[in-house]
Amino acid sequence: MIRVSICDDDMNFCLTLKNILQKKLKNVDVIDIFLSPFKLIDEIHKYDVLFLDYDLPYMNGISVLKEIQNYSILKIMITNFSHICFDTYQYDLFWFVRKHHFNYDINALIPHLNEELYNNKTSKLYISSSNKRLSVNFSDIVYVETKSNYLYIHTNKMVYNIRITFRAILPQFKNKLFIIPIYGVIINLNFIEFIDFKKLFIQMRDGRKFPISRNQKRGVMETYGKYISFY
Repeated sequence: MIRVSICDDDMNFCLTLKNILQKKLKNVDVIDIFLSPFKLIDEIHKYDVLFLDYDLPYMNGISVLKEIQNYSILKIMITNFSHICFDTYQYDLFWFVRKHHFNYDINALIPHLNEELYNNKTSKLYISSSNKRLSVNFSDIVYVETKSNYLYIHTNKMVYNIRITFRAILPQFKNKLFIIPIYGVIINLNFIEFIDFKKLFIQMRDGRKFPISRNQKRGVMETYGKYISFY
């Protein structure tokens, strides 16, 4: 299910937007309101979508985008100032909603947002534990490893950790471009430099090496062979 956050210091506007999203956005589980950007930043990892006002107290929307730029979340900027769109290109905004054209812009956004969220169900890894929730693009994941009951997700931007079993996440990697060289490690094929099947190790592009267990050798050979022949 989809989790949405709204960050705006105008509670009436937040409630209006929340009401619209509850009616028109599909598969929404939670819509939370943040009047302060600082609280939002602390909890941004929990959400799939962010509606962010530009004109916030103590910290404007651009500053918030800088703080959360490493998180995989659909970001929609809300503002009265159309000119600031030129300052936001580098932050990969999904959409721009102008408050002075709110009804037009929000109605234009909703179909595209529903479509994107539907597509993201298969393009993101979703993990929930008792005290944390993560959503990470599969394409950003370099490798995943488990250590002492924690799962560490290494992306090309940062490392996430969450308390969950390795077995619990395996179904989400089925039919994706990943291999398991040893139990407890999952590697993205797109970040592999080469594989030495005689010495049984994988050389990553960043210089890191992973061993291949004899039990996993055949499966790794088949998957990697299909990958290099296709790509």
